Amino acid sequence: MRPRTMVDKEVSLAPITIETARMFPKWVDDQEVAQFLAHYHHIPDVTQEEEWFKKVIESNSDYVWEIRYQDKAVGISGIHQIDWINGYAITGTIIGDKTVWKQGIGKKSMILRAQFAFGDLPIRMLETHVFTANVASMKATDRCGYQTVGPIPGRYFRQGKEWEVMLKILTRQRFHQFHSG
Repeated sequence: MRPRTMVDKEVSLAPITIETARMFPKWVDDQEVAQFLAHYHHIPDVTQEEEWFKKVIESNSDYVWEIRYQDKAVGISGIHQIDWINGYAITGTIIGDKTVWKQGIGKKSMILRAQFAFGDLPIRMLETHVFTANVASMKATDRCGYQTVGPIPGRYFRQGKEWEVMLKILTRQRFHQFHSG
């Protein structure tokens, strides 16, 4: 589905374009960018990414934005697998442009995404999985208001070792308490 544009002072979320979808393979071809992605083992080519884009646009359970900073696309953020009956969804973010890392863009985009989920949709709870080794994402989700449920040891196996992820949730109530005033 096509989400509306969400704007902050420095960061915006705009409906993903085919041009940004075509940038994704380039971003994840970089080991440093891709290492904490769930689908790290499969780097899509441009054709696969275009097919994914068309699927997302037609989906009734996904919203995907391009993250924009200083008038350019620097990443992707999404709400996925929406369970409309239970008001539940899974979220994900990738900042593909490494030149803008460590500027709070991930956190700001997560806040905008949560504003959309809890303000425009009947979502009660968002879930995300964060690699515990991904310090920046652990901090960003904490600062957005996600609560840690607990670790999932050995959730992924790559580079000859097991990687732990942290299961985190953000409820509508917690988000509003965390970001009121």
